[in-house]
Amino acid sequence: MHSLYCSHPVLVCFDNEGDDVAYNEAQQKRFNAALAEEKRKHRTQLTNTERQLAEISESKNLTEQELAEARQHLRVREENDRRESAKFKKEAAEQKKRADEIEARHNDAKITYALHDAAVAEDAYSPSILAQYLRGRTAMDDVGNIVVDLPGTDAEGKETVERLPPLDAVKKMKAQPDRFGGLFKDFVASKAALPTNKSGKVSVTSISTDEFMHLWKTNRSKLDL
Repeated sequence: MHSLYCSHPVLVCFDNEGDDVAYNEAQQKRFNAALAEEKRKHRTQLTNTERQLAEISESKNLTEQELAEARQHLRVREENDRRESAKFKKEAAEQKKRADEIEARHNDAKITYALHDAAVAEDAYSPSILAQYLRGRTAMDDVGNIVVDLPGTDAEGKETVERLPPLDAVKKMKAQPDRFGGLFKDFVASKAALPTNKSGKVSVTSISTDEFMHLWKTNRSKLDL
């Protein structure tokens, strides 16, 4: 019998060690049917064993030694059946655990990629930092969609949490420079600009020697000399 198992919402199974294979609904049904059949067989075997023990006890044609040997034989069979059933259940539980671990790793990678892609699309200063910032606020909902619980404030100043897809969440963050500006290139660039005077030039008294030398080499006309 093939070892089949399932885990929602992403279904996987193992055919060979280390091989991740898509696990579809039909395979899930076959596994459930196999498990139910195994339980049914075990119950039937126990019932038959009890009946046979009762018949042996009522038999008038066997010696005491033969009766004892027959009872011992049936008890051994019963114990073997129980061990096989326990082994099957243990294997199924181990496979389910492995499937859950694969699912968790798959979901984590999927979430990380989605956050990183959204950060790149909205010109994050560091996509990896923005993705890391949102990771603890991101999960998969019951139907497998990635959602971000984005913190914010309402019109009355009360804290709120809005559930959004990654790209929408990052766009909303970018639209709030007072709160999230440091995570985006445009805001960082604007803050990094050198101070200028009324004429639009950089006063040499307001910048460092390194900044002066850089402008002297790259854009000398920008200096207010």
